[in-house]
Amino acid sequence: MRQRFGSLRQRSMARPRGRDARLDLSPRARLIGGWLAAIVLVLLIAGAVRLFGGNADGTSVLPSASTASSSPLPITFGTALDENRLVENDLSTKQFIVDDLFAYSVADAAPASTVYVAVRRLAGGTSEQVQAATDGQLIPGGPGTIGFTVPAVNLFDAFGPGTYEMQIALEPEGQPIAVGTFELIEPDASPSAAGS
Repeated sequence: MRQRFGSLRQRSMARPRGRDARLDLSPRARLIGGWLAAIVLVLLIAGAVRLFGGNADGTSVLPSASTASSSPLPITFGTALDENRLVENDLSTKQFIVDDLFAYSVADAAPASTVYVAVRRLAGGTSEQVQAATDGQLIPGGPGTIGFTVPAVNLFDAFGPGTYEMQIALEPEGQPIAVGTFELIEPDASPSAAGS
């Protein structure tokens, strides 16, 4: 009987099975493993946010100011802006005479605070830059809708009559987010004559 109890006591003091398979990591290996686990966790969270989208409040994410769309939006030209700073549909035109009010807007652009406008003269299949996009135009109460008015006579004084392409960017010399063409018509030419 004593022999039996003695063998049990020895067994309880013996090392448990599988103890030799335990992986003992050095402090450096544990540190590297911790960093790898943190990186994997961050990547998983980023993937989930990208997959499900949106902000924390449930609204969709707006494009940043530095993000330009793959194809520029159209610029709408006209002779007045409405209360939303957009060109009124019944007053839209691409042809202007000296006495007009020159208005332009970009309906589907994200709200902005400052835009940079470049203008190129189009003539005979070539284009010549007449205004570089170096000076920013502040949007009143921005960020807001991109929309401005200027007396057409100012454009005639700066550029003269002709056909022009306007490009709007969010950064100086940045990719344009919106593009459109307009025409400044000679004072003695009618819009119908210039359009034919």
